[in-house]
Amino acid sequence: MSNKTFLDLVDNEHSVRLDRILSKLEGCFKLERELSLLKHNIASNTLNAELYEFLDDDDSLKTVLKGIPYKDTSTMSQEAVDEYNLIRMKCVDEAMESVISKINAFIISLWHAFLDWLDDWFDTNKRLNFRLKQRERHVVEKPMAYGSDEQFNNAVGYCFIYNTEWKVMLNAVTQLSALLETVSANNPEGWLERNHSKLVQGLAEFGYEVTDTTVRYDNPKYVRIERKIGVGGGGWSKSIYTTNLGVARNMLDTERSSRTAFLAIRRTFDKVSRAEASDSDKIAMVKLVKACKAVKMGAALLARAIYDIGSIALRNVGSSI
Repeated sequence: MSNKTFLDLVDNEHSVRLDRILSKLEGCFKLERELSLLKHNIASNTLNAELYEFLDDDDSLKTVLKGIPYKDTSTMSQEAVDEYNLIRMKCVDEAMESVISKINAFIISLWHAFLDWLDDWFDTNKRLNFRLKQRERHVVEKPMAYGSDEQFNNAVGYCFIYNTEWKVMLNAVTQLSALLETVSANNPEGWLERNHSKLVQGLAEFGYEVTDTTVRYDNPKYVRIERKIGVGGGGWSKSIYTTNLGVARNMLDTERSSRTAFLAIRRTFDKVSRAEASDSDKIAMVKLVKACKAVKMGAALLARAIYDIGSIALRNVGSSI
């Protein structure tokens, strides 16, 4: 099997759609913050060229403000300043209404995209779980199909290092899964604040950066490279492989049967879909979905990685199991 990055593992239409909606929502949140700050400074007559350029570093304001240019009001009469500010405030208010409308529509789309992505995840990992179970039986019934201990050790392929990479990520997934089971539907923002350091530490093992407002994929911390899978390479042995097939299956079973976190996310969606939902509720919702997606992808990554260890060993001895 060729080497694949973390994000390649779940790359299909539903995954792309979910990521696109998450990105659009975060873009809307950013624009809404910029417009709020812009409105405040227009109202207090403290908007200067430097602040305007800072807020409009990506030209997003030029689009929503319909091309209304920034003007230096220091040489204008008070009457002209007041008239100019009224025009700008009207444009900002209209832009805010449009952005809020888009956010509410994207929230609804996000829920459906998340459900579709979860369906894909369940289907994919149901098949992977079945294959892991087959491998568990085969390695016990026909251990020599994987070669002798020496042949297993010297088989070469793309793999994680067992002790310092695979096990570390397994521990992170286990802790993160348990953490997500404690999500508070009534106060997701508070839950995220209380557990910020745990999310930062756990998701960093999969290449994610957790900020106050989002969960963002950066670069994989661990990458499978081509090496001997045994001593001097990946550190796997036939006995370690056999034992951890069951560990990986149990991990997938735990993720598949996770209901508490899902129900909390569902209730949170219901909350943020209402008109009285705050911006912080909506931002927390997006962050929560991204964290949940990252954990489930991490579980899939680890299960696929150990399945591939067996495939490397089988190919090395030409076994057809």
